[in-house]
Amino acid sequence: MSADILLPALVRWLDLVAFAALAGAAGLALAVVPPDAPELDGVRRALGRICAAATAALLATSAAELVLRAHTMAGGGLETALAAMPSVLARTHFGHLWTLRATALALLLLLSGSARPAARWATVLPILAVGAATSLTGHAADHGDLSLAALADCLHVLASAVWTGGLLCLAGLARSRTGRPARVPALARRFSRLAGLCLLAVAVSGAFNAWVELPSVSALWTTAYGRVLAVKVAFVLALAGLGAENRFRIVPALSAARGNLPARWFDAVRRRMGAGAVDAERGFWRLVAREALLVLAVLGCTAVLVQLAPPRHQHHPVSSARYERRIANAAASESAASPPPAAKALAKAPAWFEPP
Repeated sequence: MSADILLPALVRWLDLVAFAALAGAAGLALAVVPPDAPELDGVRRALGRICAAATAALLATSAAELVLRAHTMAGGGLETALAAMPSVLARTHFGHLWTLRATALALLLLLSGSARPAARWATVLPILAVGAATSLTGHAADHGDLSLAALADCLHVLASAVWTGGLLCLAGLARSRTGRPARVPALARRFSRLAGLCLLAVAVSGAFNAWVELPSVSALWTTAYGRVLAVKVAFVLALAGLGAENRFRIVPALSAARGNLPARWFDAVRRRMGAGAVDAERGFWRLVAREALLVLAVLGCTAVLVQLAPPRHQHHPVSSARYERRIANAAASESAASPPPAAKALAKAPAWFEPP
């Protein structure tokens, strides 16, 4: 992997991890932690701290992505990139979305200081805005911000963030200084339902995204984008397998509801592999920790995919023509006294970058 991809991919990976933690903590607080459980007040406070830390991290990664994008567009060193930032913010599609994202993050930072239930629900809209901005700065917006591809990718980003972020937060809570949360059966059962719905949304939207981005099945092994996507899908399938074991074997055991067919199947597989009986609660937290590690790998693949041109750009010359036409329009409307020229910045943008 070249240095031009490595640093932006690292920043995007940190950004995706932080957003997943934010969305996952909010999802746990609003949909998983029972509202009538005072013994879980410590969990709610911990989730609030995770939201605040994730929001601060997103502000930092957003600033880094702005500098990197300005550097990509304008070229030169750091000084040139900093000088290009006002033009990038004012004149580009990325800049407008970055402003929306920064505003939503600032609002989230203000709301994180309140412990009121109403404040927790008020975070939903800013989180949706951050997720939409994250999606629309990627490949999905090439057909327009309100296209079916863009809407599907927004759903993919938000559903995957709630699912994977919930796993990261649960893994963090299990290793916190306050110890593992109480009422594990209720938490596991409620999170399992939420994760199942998110997985369904991720699978449907992800399949649609692959259909849009890949011109043929062979692109999975003949292009760099396709190979990274194939690795990501393998990690997601492994993650879904561990989640299925948790849902169909561990959660019924926690609730003393053994005897269903999936639970017996998982137990038979474990016996064939020579594995002994495992305490249900201990098994739950062990699987959550393994799933959290796979989540980091999945998000790493996603960060790399954002930096690679989808194969459809290599097979659809119309896209290149439209891109060149937009650069020409930007150059025609650009004032000669604007330092640095936005047309120059757009001309240096990646082939899949969409100016407004």
